[in-house]
Amino acid sequence: MKFLKKKPIETAEVQQDIFTGNGAETEFTLTFTVIDVKQLFVSIDGLMQEPIAAYGINTAGTKVVFTGAPILSAKILCKYIEASPINITTVNQNSIGIDELAVADGTYGQALTTDGSGGLSFAAVDPGGFEYKNDADSPFTAYAGQAVQIDTTNASVTMLLPATPNQNDAITIVDGGGNFAGYPLIVERNGSTIMDVADDLVVNYERNYFGLVYNGSTWRIFA
Repeated sequence: MKFLKKKPIETAEVQQDIFTGNGAETEFTLTFTVIDVKQLFVSIDGLMQEPIAAYGINTAGTKVVFTGAPILSAKILCKYIEASPINITTVNQNSIGIDELAVADGTYGQALTTDGSGGLSFAAVDPGGFEYKNDADSPFTAYAGQAVQIDTTNASVTMLLPATPNQNDAITIVDGGGNFAGYPLIVERNGSTIMDVADDLVVNYERNYFGLVYNGSTWRIFA
C-alpha cells in the first residue's frame, strides 16, 4: 500500500535558464539552486529530456549535468519549479500496529471502536453468546462485556472482577451447572466495592442468572 505525502505549497515560482550547446560541454551553471532534480525540467531543441537518465545536478544544485554533451548550437532550456516535491513512501504490510495508533491501550476484552467521525477509542463490545468456565479455570479474571456460564458441579469457582473498570462496564453470569448452592461462586472485588461494600460476593443459590455493572464508583448487581 502506498501513501502520498506532500508538504503544503503556498506558491510555486518558475525560474529558467537558456544555454547553447557546443558539442563538448556537459555542465552548465544555473542562476538558481535546485533542491531536487525532479523539479528541474530540461528540453533540448524542444525535446523534453528524462531526469537522471539524460541529466542530473551537481551536489550543490547549481549546475545541470548532462550524461552526454548537447550538440553544437542546440537550444537548452532549463525550467525550475520551486515547490516541494511529492515523496512516495511504501508502507510494508503488517508494519502498523497499536504502537503507531494515537490511541491509549484498552483493557482485556475491549475492542477498538469508532464514533463514525474519525474518533477511535476502546470500549466493551458484546461478543454474543456465552463463554464456559468451570473449576479447572479457577481463578479467572472477568472482562467488560463478558457473558459467562460458570459450572461448579465439581468445586467452587473464583471469578475476579476487572482491576480497573470503566463506567458502564458490565458482566453477565449464569449458573451453568445449577450447583451454586453446593459449590458457590466467589466473586472477588479486586480492589473495587460491590454494592458499596468492601467484601467479596459469595453466590450460593443455584440456577442463578445475574449481572454486575460498574457505575463509576461501585459494582451494582442486576438480575
